[in-house]
Amino acid sequence: MLRDDKAGPCARYIFNVRASYGQEAHATLEFFLSRGVTGWRHLVSFDQNDSFGQAGYDGLNAAYAAIGGQTAIPEGESIARFRYTRDDLSSIPAQVDAAADYVASILATDALPHVVGIFMTDTYGPATQFITKMRDWHYADPDRAQRLTMLFSNVSFVGPNSLASRLKDAGTVNTGGGGTRPYTDGVFVSQVVPNYEQDSSDTVLEYKRLIAAEGSSPNFTSLEGYIAARVFLAGLTEHQGDYSSEGLITTFENLPELTLGLGATSGFSAETHDYSRSVWGTAITPGGTFQNVYYWREGTPISFFE
Repeated sequence: MLRDDKAGPCARYIFNVRASYGQEAHATLEFFLSRGVTGWRHLVSFDQNDSFGQAGYDGLNAAYAAIGGQTAIPEGESIARFRYTRDDLSSIPAQVDAAADYVASILATDALPHVVGIFMTDTYGPATQFITKMRDWHYADPDRAQRLTMLFSNVSFVGPNSLASRLKDAGTVNTGGGGTRPYTDGVFVSQVVPNYEQDSSDTVLEYKRLIAAEGSSPNFTSLEGYIAARVFLAGLTEHQGDYSSEGLITTFENLPELTLGLGATSGFSAETHDYSRSVWGTAITPGGTFQNVYYWREGTPISFFE
């Protein structure tokens, strides 16, 4: 579900289980800064040309404004943005060319190394094409190959498992001098649920048991749905009396701790209808699996698994 954090009077009737795209953007920006991204000019947004993409871009700008110590964006300037048309892969090449020109303009300012963080509010098909084509451009020139580091971080809605599978199947890019790197290199996904491949919480173990019993394979999308269903069913079970909208609001706002492994501050209250405010940063490995990189919770500094 595309979260709307500006629901006005309707906000009383909206309960969000997962973290927002804005929170994913904040976590991603902290991660980018920790990896050497310096200021807004070294940020790029690749996003879908609709409200989904706009939510990601707005979140990135809000995160940048909230994190002190960085160079302010001058009036009339903005974080570089390249937008593709939903369900139209033919719209990707032009955005690759434009993004490559922008990154090249950064490298042209001096002879120093540069780290560029690309925040991606997209789906797995466009993401795969954009990442592979940008990598091809990156390593086609020896100077770029030596001086440029590009980090690609996708929001959770991308379809993490499908993205990982496609990048794995894409193979490797020639880095010059006989070297190669997998297209998965430097590609991350900000997850709104724990990494089921490495997490051993009771919730994740039960999810994996249930999905295995159905003969299916686990993935981040179904894990997110499973956790949302657990929260919803807990509210229905806890409720006393008629199942009216007003009555259920009070019940959900007073749900006891469910210990779902979503962070110490997870839960609803009268003040917040956002259950989880946690983000797990994962890297896609050459084998198409997911490696934990960082954990972020709203109001606390980012922490790293490594």
